[in-house]
Amino acid sequence: MKALGSLITSGLITASDTAFLALDFGILAERLEILNAAFPGDFQHAVAIKTNPQRAVLAFILEQGHGLEAASWEELKRAKEAGAKGRQLVFDSPVKTREEIAWCVQHLPGLMLNVNSLRELERIPENHGLRLGIRINPMVSAAEDALYDVSTPDSKFGVPLRDKAAIIGACMDGDVQGLHMHVGSGAADPSAHLEALDRLLELADEVDAARKAAGREVLSFLNIGGGLAASTDAAGMHSYARAVAAKRASDGRSWVTEFGQWVHAPVGCLASRVEYVRPPEGQRAGTAFLHIGADMLLRQVYHRRNDLKVQVFSAQGAEKPSKKATFNLVGPLCFAGDVLAQGVEVPELAEGDWVVLDDMGANTLGLWSRHCSRAVPKVLAHDGQGHWSCVQERREIEF
Repeated sequence: MKALGSLITSGLITASDTAFLALDFGILAERLEILNAAFPGDFQHAVAIKTNPQRAVLAFILEQGHGLEAASWEELKRAKEAGAKGRQLVFDSPVKTREEIAWCVQHLPGLMLNVNSLRELERIPENHGLRLGIRINPMVSAAEDALYDVSTPDSKFGVPLRDKAAIIGACMDGDVQGLHMHVGSGAADPSAHLEALDRLLELADEVDAARKAAGREVLSFLNIGGGLAASTDAAGMHSYARAVAAKRASDGRSWVTEFGQWVHAPVGCLASRVEYVRPPEGQRAGTAFLHIGADMLLRQVYHRRNDLKVQVFSAQGAEKPSKKATFNLVGPLCFAGDVLAQGVEVPELAEGDWVVLDDMGANTLGLWSRHCSRAVPKVLAHDGQGHWSCVQERREIEF
């Protein structure tokens, strides 16, 4: 956020903009290009909408030749408004209604729709024109945090692999074209993902053998999900992709990924004006009152407090001197738990300063909370060539 000073003087930030999200589309293009370079060229990468549903972001991803993955009907509609066609989309909601499925059939031909249960197959109409898959729970725990582990034995997601006979039967009786899995997010070590992929491939081969014996066509796609930690560097992504490609070497199916936070996290910075300061006293940390908190960083406040990457700028946008003081960073919401960080060492804060948090492009705007009915901050975008623009104005929410 070296450009914060120029942002302030550009007129894009007004007095009412007490906070804003800044997105760098140049970094977004770089992340998408890493996927292109790491995986075989015929892979389809469907980026998770929930991680950042901002419409300009979705349109940019589509313009770069990538697809989108939706976890709700509302996300599907948002993607369609951003210009997505059916074959660019994956729909993975665990609670699809009959009406939503019918809407997909009418408006998004070619959509990849992965049912969350075998019972959901009963809701698929004849002559639907969709690419139909079954979400499988391979029962391999991959997420480093249990909250994001979606492949436990009692998970609400997918048909557990222990029901293999029923899965193969469903693939014989219906017009299923593929299998899908997603086993968790935030994994720095991809080995569990690769183990789950082995189980998915073994199941797919058994399905294909049964279909061939019955004179039917084999499965046409596998959707292997996403889930690698945003901290995974380009070399780590290339290593994972090589391992995936090796397993696919003799496979004739098309393959799809669903990376979300890995794509988006480094793209965004979140900035808040410091409204009030309670100075440090002796060994007691000071307190800086910000305009972002649990409304924008739900996971940080309610679940796990990660070490934040904090920068501090003056009201005029200049980086503050390196003289450090200890502060607690607290949010604006009216409950005691709205604390972003405790005891952080930052340049001494004053009213009107800007606190900037890096790596905030994922699971921030998309998790906005209506608690206290505060306005959603403005979203600014950098085109990667030195130019900033406003892609979403600050807006009050409605109930």
